Amino acid sequence: MGFPDGMYSVAETTAEKEEFFHWMAYSKFQNIEEIDKGAFSTVFRTKYLNQSGSYEDVAIKIVKDSNRDKDPFLKELKA
Repeated sequence: MGFPDGMYSVAETTAEKEEFFHWMAYSKFQNIEEIDKGAFSTVFRTKYLNQSGSYEDVAIKIVKDSNRDKDPFLKELKA
């Protein structure tokens, strides 16, 4: 599976339960490994170089056909 130049991450603030997206450049990921695959998405484990300059373990979920129809993507995002 090919990867785009970057990914959007989703974060949820605990105080206001506000969700938002932010861009994460592909070049900031290291050691991407597929860990699970289902009918609607694939999950990867990787290390991400954060803003403080250290790597942290993160998971990336790529929803099948999410670049075509946003509704299934948003539904899977909340799962």
